[in-house]
Amino acid sequence: FFLMIRRPPRSTLSSSSAASDVYKRKFRDNTIITTAPDSLKRKFVFEMIDQMIELKNDQCVLIISDQKNEKTKNELLMKFPNAEKIDISDENLFVDPKITDSLMYNNKENWVFLETNRSNVISSVSSLLNSQINEERKIKLISSVSVENYDNPNISYEKLGNLNFIYPSNSFPDESDALNVFKSNYLDQFGNYPNRVSIKGYDLIKDLLLRYIYYINYNGFDIDYENSLLNNKYNYKDVDEQGLRNQSFYVVKHKELEVIDLTKK
Repeated sequence: FFLMIRRPPRSTLSSSSAASDVYKRKFRDNTIITTAPDSLKRKFVFEMIDQMIELKNDQCVLIISDQKNEKTKNELLMKFPNAEKIDISDENLFVDPKITDSLMYNNKENWVFLETNRSNVISSVSSLLNSQINEERKIKLISSVSVENYDNPNISYEKLGNLNFIYPSNSFPDESDALNVFKSNYLDQFGNYPNRVSIKGYDLIKDLLLRYIYYINYNGFDIDYENSLLNNKYNYKDVDEQGLRNQSFYVVKHKELEVIDLTKK
């Protein structure tokens, strides 16, 4: 979500400011970016990987990545120089189960890094890896790519839970009493259940209204706090050349049928 709205005025620019600076400031003063930077999410995931390495350093590592995430693959190879690699190309999105089976070990933890935002690849790889789990072979699936594709009906939460899948996300794919009430009210009013975009739109507008009410009552647009809503959370920071940008995100872990937010302290 990318918004341009009228924000409360800033302090006046000095008379020496160039016209171009005035234009840029006017643009950014009315801009709110509601998703956290991918770099911020990736940084959190990589720090978490470092902590995992400290606890266990004899794992077998397999990196499955596409061309778009070549840089991330190389960063992972710096942490795991002996990792096996499977490259996905635009011409060939198929991951051969015989190859993954040959690259993983029994009686050892297998960490599979899936660096892609293609929902069809995520679905097929998670199904493939589930079929290769057994009593002797444990598989953990990890991704540093932030996508919302896990709402896809072709991707089973049960399969993600079997793999203890960890990934960053802008929204949290879990149910709550408040969300169930919202869904029920939405159904009564519109005749169908809300999708992810509808829920995000509700959370976004509610958050901005709460901040605007604070501005009216306390003469200041408060951005320095995190507001958690149904499936989304917001905590804005004033970023040069961008305006306000959300800094809040989730790192989700599926454990059996449970969904856990790893950013919670």
